[in-house]
Amino acid sequence: MEKPKKLPLHAITRSAHSKIVQDLPPHVYEGIGKIVAAQAILETAVTDLLFNLAEIDFSVGRVVFRYQAGSERFKTVKRLMVLHGLEKTLPSVPSVVSELEQQITDCCNARDQFAHGVWIQCPDRELALRVTKGQFETDEGIIDRTFVPQAMSVPDEYYEQTRQVILTTAAAIDRLRRKLVAALKARSALAHIIAKATTQRHHN
Repeated sequence: MEKPKKLPLHAITRSAHSKIVQDLPPHVYEGIGKIVAAQAILETAVTDLLFNLAEIDFSVGRVVFRYQAGSERFKTVKRLMVLHGLEKTLPSVPSVVSELEQQITDCCNARDQFAHGVWIQCPDRELALRVTKGQFETDEGIIDRTFVPQAMSVPDEYYEQTRQVILTTAAAIDRLRRKLVAALKARSALAHIIAKATTQRHHN
């Protein structure tokens, strides 16, 4: 499964020396909107999967479950799968789930860069996204971006590429949901047949 491409490094800059840009070019706003809208679809897919495995009405689920990022919510999905024994019922699922979990995290991180980062104007007047989360490696060692933010240039094609990766991931989550729901329904139907047969034997 294709992963969201990492933003190319532009420069290491201290935020105090860089001007924050408040008015961005229209194509940047459009690009951010593409990523945020796609991520909302992904998070809806994770939420639908969660509510199906919890076997609750969606309106009830929206009341009971507080908002979480898709990556955090997917952890609950994994626990419910264990509860239902679905990993044993569907042997191919664990590898799919493991890959999906990392992919969802990557998509969330890609979205968060734009939701929580600010745009700056570098000394050469190029527009860049300031990133303050995580670490990066230099010749001097590992540096914390909290101390030394990085300025990331964002190619025009990055937005659509990332949108497509997020939507592809959302589709994979929905395929997993359908497979797991079908397994739950089959198990429920089998349990009903067994219970009915047991009742008939008792009556006889």
